[in-house]
Parts: sequence; C-alpha cells; structure tokens
Amino acid sequence: MKNLFKKKRFYLILFFILAAVLTAVLNVVFLSHPDLTEKYFSQGLYKIISQSISFVFGIFPFSMAEIAIAAAIIFSLFFLISSIIKTVKNFRKKAKKPTVPLLNFITYAICVSCGLYCCFYAFWGFNFARKPLSENLDYEDSLYSVEELADLCRELADEINRLRPQVYETEEGIMRINGSKQDLLDRAEKGYENLAEEIPLFGGNYCRPQYLLSSTMFCYMGITGIFIPYTFEANVNSRTPDCSLPHTVLHEMAHQRGFCREDEANFIAFLACRAHDDIDFKYSGYYSAFIYSINALYGYDAQTASEIRSTVDEGYNRDAYAQSMFWKQFEGPIEEAASSVNNSYLQANGQDDGIHSYGRMVDLLLAERRSRINQD
Repeated sequence: MKNLFKKKRFYLILFFILAAVLTAVLNVVFLSHPDLTEKYFSQGLYKIISQSISFVFGIFPFSMAEIAIAAAIIFSLFFLISSIIKTVKNFRKKAKKPTVPLLNFITYAICVSCGLYCCFYAFWGFNFARKPLSENLDYEDSLYSVEELADLCRELADEINRLRPQVYETEEGIMRINGSKQDLLDRAEKGYENLAEEIPLFGGNYCRPQYLLSSTMFCYMGITGIFIPYTFEANVNSRTPDCSLPHTVLHEMAHQRGFCREDEANFIAFLACRAHDDIDFKYSGYYSAFIYSINALYGYDAQTASEIRSTVDEGYNRDAYAQSMFWKQFEGPIEEAASSVNNSYLQANGQDDGIHSYGRMVDLLLAERRSRINQD
C-alpha cells in the first residue's frame, strides 16, 4: 500500500511538471506568432474564458480572490507546520522506516505551484504574446521629436486647466471624487462602454471592480491595484488618492480585457477616462497622462518642461503635492522589496524595461496624438 501511494505521488508530481513544461513551450510558440495569438487567443478563447468566469465572480460584492489568497496562505502555513511536527515526531520514535508527512506538503506545493502556473497562462498570461496595442490601433510606428513631446504636454496641460476647476474639492483644496468610493466603481464601466463605441476592441462584459480589504497593507508595498487572472477580478487599493483613483480603476479593468502590458493598460485607462461622461474620471485620466509626459520631457528639455509645468492650474499642484506626501509615508524596505518582485515579474513576462515600462505609455500618447492630427 505504501509503495502504491509513493507511485501515485510520483505520477501526480510528474503530471503537473509536464503540464507546466507544456505551458512554457506553448508560451514560446505564442511569443513567436503574435498575430495568431491575437486572433485565436486574445480575441477568441480568452474572451470566452474571461467573461464566463468573470460573470460568476461578479455575483459577490467583494474580492473573492483576496479572500482565497488569505485562506490559502493560512492553510499552507498550517499544513507546513503540522507536517514538520509530525515528521519530527515520527523520527523521534526511531522506527525502522518512519513516515515523512513533510513529503506530502512538498507534493502539495509542487502540484499547486505548477497548477497555478498553467492556469495563469491558460487563463490570461498568453496575452503577453499578443500584438502590440499600437499595431491593433494602426498607430504609426516611429520616433517622436522632443517638440512633439512638448506639444503633447501643452495639450494635456490645457485639458487639465479646463477640467480642474470643475471637480469637487476637500476643505484643503484637494480634488475629491464625486460621490462615494463605491459609487465610483459603479460608474467606472461607463468609460469602457463609451470607448467601445469608438474602438470595439475594448468592449466586453466583466465583473465590477472591487476594493481590497487589505488596502493599507498594499500601500506599504506601493501597489495601487492588482488584477487576479484566476477570478478575473480587478482589485483596487481604496486608499489611492482621489486624483489618480479613477485612472487606477480603469487601469485594472484594462487588464480584465486581456491587455497585460502595464504601459498599454495605462494608456487604455487614459482613453477610457477621456471617453467617460464624468469630470472626475476625465480629470484623473489627464492628470495621470500629464505626469508621465511631463516627467519624460524633463529628461530631454528641463527648461521647456518647467515652463509648461508653470502654466498648470494651481489645483493640480495641490493634488500632486498631496499625492506625493501620501505615498511618502509608506516608503521603506517593504515597498522596495515589493517593487523588486514586481520588476522581476514584468521582466519575466517580456517587459524588458521592468517597472520602467510604465513610462512607455508616453509613446502611445504621442502615437495617438499624431494619428488624431493626421485624421484632422
């Protein structure tokens, strides 16, 4: 009986390892054929899988993924400690062939890890191999001048100056969203509904985004949101400052639609914010886009960047300062470690710039602007 159990354990581990290897091979194949990935997975199988599972988890008014992760961690720790204690006790009995319960935990860990790896790519991760968003949107693939970047910053600054006086403020003069934070989640989908009328690629029916119960913990990790591909839930840090919160919500919703790259999700969130009917969403989109763009301009022409920066509405300055001070209080080793892990994750999935790929959003903003000008 024991030998039979050992064989079953061996074959179980072998099955999951082979499944993980097959998934890795498929990922390499997909990476080599982005057109086929786009057609058959991203705009085919993925939409069926994601919207079906998303419909199920959309029933719950909270993040099921967050609860499942917490339960899994507690169960794993209990299983590990219990296995170690039982193994030590068995060896202390000095039996000729003591059982090793710790091997059960190792089997569990290997199988679950391989299973999660396979599901990650089968459910969502193969989207890393899809066509670049610029190709899907037929944007011109070229280099952009510093003057074009400066003109983009001026355009974004003008929109901020138009929108900022219309938003709600706190007593301290800091931008606040219109209504409650729960209401914000209910309104978020409207941005994608409007955007899909112009660009059907961004359409689809997905579950409502959810706030993380452990938002404070995520603040210490410097994380504003996280997409869970096993439940297709867009989870958002509720403590994110209001000026960037709407853009963050729509960023995680972009991941729901199968856009894995951070720079693309940021850009899509900007488009959805711009298409939204509500001022707080519009302002948040332009606020975030301006930060990326003006920071990029500072790297090439600091004087021009300073001149443009000085023309922006004073309310924007208050928002930017408040946001900076908010995140400053959470800086430390936890945030640095989380940033390092996130950087490794992005690089492992083909985003060679790691966390710096967030800045490549500017190229998409420039491409969209040039396309819009050419159409006019």
